[in-house]
Amino acid sequence: MFSDSFSQNIKFEETFDSLDVEARGWILLNNDGSMGDYPAFTEAFTFTNTGLLNAQKGRYFIHYDALNANDVGVIDQWVITPRFTNIEKFDKFSFWCGAVDNEFKDSLRVLVSTSGNAVADFAEIDRFKASGPSGTWHEKSYDLSEYAGKNIYIAVNYLMKDAGVLGANSDNVWIDHFIVESGFGPDIEVNNFELLQNYPNPFNPLTEIVFSIPENANVSIKIYDIAGREVQQLINGIYSSGRYNVSWNAAGLSSGSYFYTISVTSVTNSGANYSDTKQMILIK
Repeated sequence: MFSDSFSQNIKFEETFDSLDVEARGWILLNNDGSMGDYPAFTEAFTFTNTGLLNAQKGRYFIHYDALNANDVGVIDQWVITPRFTNIEKFDKFSFWCGAVDNEFKDSLRVLVSTSGNAVADFAEIDRFKASGPSGTWHEKSYDLSEYAGKNIYIAVNYLMKDAGVLGANSDNVWIDHFIVESGFGPDIEVNNFELLQNYPNPFNPLTEIVFSIPENANVSIKIYDIAGREVQQLINGIYSSGRYNVSWNAAGLSSGSYFYTISVTSVTNSGANYSDTKQMILIK
C-alpha cells in the first residue's frame, strides 16, 4: 500500500569521460555562425598566470573562448542535455562552471524546454556572470519542482556580445559535470519539521506525502476517513534527519475527504515533538 524513499538518488550524471556525447543525446550547437569549427571539449587548459585547469570531474570539459566568436563579435554557444524524463517534486539540477572573470565578464544562461530541443523551444530561468578566478570551478543549482511530472531538456548557453575574434572583450568560460538528483533522503539538509500538502490533490488513486525532519526522530503517519476512523498507518519508525517522500495507494477506498496526520518525537537530546494534520481528496 505504500513505498517511501530513504536515500538521496542521483538520477543522471555526466562527467564527459568520453567524447561520444551526441550518441548519448547531447547537442552542442554553434548558434553564432563561427568562422571556424573549433572544438568545445578539452582535457586541460593552461592559463598564463594561474596555471593548469583540469576537468571538474571526469576526463574532458567544455571550454569556450574567443575562437568561438564569429566575425561580427558574438559568442552564442549552446550545450543541450539529453531529455530528462518524469521529473519529480524537489528534483535538483546542477552543473559546474568558471570563467576568467576579468573586466569583461562572461554570461551564461540556463534554459528549460518542456517540448523539444530546438533553441526556440527553451525558456530562460537564469542568467548570470560566470565567476572566477581563472582555474576554479563553481557549482550552480536549480530546483526543478515546477516541472514535476514532465519531461524536460536543459540548456546552458554561453552568450557574449562585442567579443570579436581575439578581441579585447573576449575571455574564457568552462562548463562541466551535470547532475540531476532527487531531493529526498537523509542527506538532504532541512531546518524545520514540516508536513507538506500531498500531491497531486485531488488524486486517484495514488498520491505523495512529503515530510521533513531536522533531527533524528520517531515518525508516524496515519490516514483517517472523514469520520475520524483510522484507515491505515503508512509509516512508524525512526528516521534520520532529512526529507522523505511516502506514496499512498487508495485503491479500494471510496471517493471523499481523508486526513493524514504526522506525529514526530525526537530521539536526540532536544526532545522536540511535532504534529500536523492535512486534508486530501480522493476522486474516482
